Amino acid sequence: MAARSAPRNKAVAANYFSALVKIMSMHEIENLVESSIITLAKHAPEHPRRESICLSLYALQRQFDCGYTLPRVAKELKKLHYLFYIPATKLPQQERGEAENIIKDGGGHMADKTYVDRESGLCYVTAGSELWGKLLDLKILPESARSQLSDDLYPMELAEIIVPLAALAAASDEADSTGGAVRTLGLWYALFPLLCAAAGYDDEANAPEEKQIYELLRRLSLPEAFAAAELHCGGLDFTAFDTEAMGFLNGWAEPYHKWKRHRSTASSAPADGNNCGPA
Repeated sequence: MAARSAPRNKAVAANYFSALVKIMSMHEIENLVESSIITLAKHAPEHPRRESICLSLYALQRQFDCGYTLPRVAKELKKLHYLFYIPATKLPQQERGEAENIIKDGGGHMADKTYVDRESGLCYVTAGSELWGKLLDLKILPESARSQLSDDLYPMELAEIIVPLAALAAASDEADSTGGAVRTLGLWYALFPLLCAAAGYDDEANAPEEKQIYELLRRLSLPEAFAAAELHCGGLDFTAFDTEAMGFLNGWAEPYHKWKRHRSTASSAPADGNNCGPA
């Protein structure tokens, strides 16, 4: 992912990013990417930018100390035409030799980061990789696998695609309140400030517009989403927010704190599920 211009107050931004990284486990970033891909595959598998969305999500994940998590959602990635299984025996000679040596050594990654599975002998070729391009040129991958790719979808753009899909699903009968669309919403709410810091958003150069933040927060401000955020990200501590660096997030935490206050003071009364959003 090409870097956007860093916040002009670099010391403030660096301190803010470090504080948030200490709060949030990298496993939570992995879960956000995984959950977003599942949401996309289930609710918009024919999205015109599906491959670029996947590419951008993994580019974002690589900015953190995360593991190799692609096999967790391999089925969904294949459905989205981002992942292709190619037997090592079908690779060009140079790559075939490299892959076969990796298989002998127990599996692992090729020089271009393509994963080689020891048991199946399959290479996990992803759209946008060097090997993907070579296999297209050699007709080993069909022309239908070719797509115009971009990894420059940043957190705001990704959120504007994924969150509405999850919000619509959460409002439908198919919503899975323990691990599906609601989980996606909770992770995006909890981690969006961290993703903004990683992307280098700041007030002076490239902050999302106020109406974009308002609409995103409106979709995320659901009691079920806040509960999922707590479940998957622990107790949310938004005190690390540095409004000097990212004032566009002023008020981001308020719907969550409002929900917490309501929950603690009205535990014996029916919850008002429609009064947690931004003012």
